Amino acid sequence: MKFRDLPILKRLIPTIGKRAAPFIWPRGWRVAEYRGALFLVNYFTYLDRRIGFARDWECEQIGYFLNYVSARRPDVFLDIGACGGLYAILVAKSGCCERIIAFEPDPRCRERFLANAHLNNLSGRIEIRAEAVSGQNGTLPFFCETAFAMGKSRVRSNGDLTVRCVRLDDALAELCGKRVAIKIDVEGHEVDVVVGMKSLLTSNTCFLQMECFDDHVHVVNAKLADFGYRLVHEIGPDKYFANDKTI
Repeated sequence: MKFRDLPILKRLIPTIGKRAAPFIWPRGWRVAEYRGALFLVNYFTYLDRRIGFARDWECEQIGYFLNYVSARRPDVFLDIGACGGLYAILVAKSGCCERIIAFEPDPRCRERFLANAHLNNLSGRIEIRAEAVSGQNGTLPFFCETAFAMGKSRVRSNGDLTVRCVRLDDALAELCGKRVAIKIDVEGHEVDVVVGMKSLLTSNTCFLQMECFDDHVHVVNAKLADFGYRLVHEIGPDKYFANDKTI
């Protein structure tokens, strides 16, 4: 066990770090190492504090997903709702996936993603796209959360921004017969995303991690079951689906 992993220190270090951050982080910013990669973090943001202080953001989910990537070595990884690029960068750093494509419509998150890719010498390794993924092509209203919770930005009828949207069956029509790993975190827009990727899901061997809360998880389950997928694991609100019978 590492010294900082002692139970009492795991509680104290984030608290001390949060109080000290205004004095030691210039304008609230610093570069933090998490799971062997570098990320630009800001102490005002909850997710960033979990990466920069506690170093425990989605530890179980990330570990489970990276274990799959390491064991199966997919041809393509799709990060849908990439935020600052945490999953895409960790998958790229693993060296276990040939092609990585990320979708992030919030321009502030995308700028952070580009900075994080640069910090990890991955600027040319990840394809970062500005569209929202949905069940249609065109545009959608998009709500940008405050800078303190940018990971919660989402498609919403009273959005303050209009973003381009794509169906994955059209945007990635060339994918067929591939091994595809997918992470979906779209703050309630999951059903639309799944509807727009039927062909991709049925013509490839796919493994999905999807944040999906109880108010519509049954709809997602039914849609994916129609496409030949079954639920193989759950960690909190994250559900894992596969059409590979060996999983």
